[in-house]
Amino acid sequence: DVDYEGKQRIEATYAMIDLPLAKSLNLIGGVRWETTRVGVVLAPEAAATWLPENEVQEAQLLPGDADVDFAQHDVLPSVGLVYRPLDAVTLRAAYNETIARQTFKELTPVLNQEYLGGPVFVGNPNLQISQIRNYDLRLDVTPLEGSFVSASWFRKDIENPIEYIERSVTFGFTFPVNYPRGQLTGFEFEARQEIGSLWEPLTGLAGGGNLTLID
Repeated sequence: DVDYEGKQRIEATYAMIDLPLAKSLNLIGGVRWETTRVGVVLAPEAAATWLPENEVQEAQLLPGDADVDFAQHDVLPSVGLVYRPLDAVTLRAAYNETIARQTFKELTPVLNQEYLGGPVFVGNPNLQISQIRNYDLRLDVTPLEGSFVSASWFRKDIENPIEYIERSVTFGFTFPVNYPRGQLTGFEFEARQEIGSLWEPLTGLAGGGNLTLID
């Protein structure tokens, strides 16, 4: 049996400006400074074992063998344009950078089972944070009072995406790794309508729907 204590500390600050370039055009830009610190300290029992990196069989887990001390500082910029050619039409374009952090389970290199005989998961202490570049285009239209229609396109280019693979030594287990690159693209469509604006007896009732297509 192995108990562990995990601590995560996130420090962040940001600056943002909303600058009108013209009557119908705004530039919104900013930057976020973020520091992530993650630590894991294991408290193994005397007979506890673990799977050291690049080894093919388990070894005895001694205090300090698999502790994790991870720290990273990120500078995450963001820029967007909002254009309103008509009162009922808004066009938005944006670029920003974000991150996806590892979980304690993904970082801690001990055998995890949710129940006896269940699938085994082993964490990876060398797992890195994923860096994500986001691109977005969006069109919002309000054709009638109480009506809203939206269509958008988005893309995410991911560096070091976290993926799960299956490994096998003296037993089989799931193991998280960083792939070099990943990409996600898609379209989103949304519509909302206040029914009362079409038929007064149904005031207070609204309907809506959303369709998202992701590759």
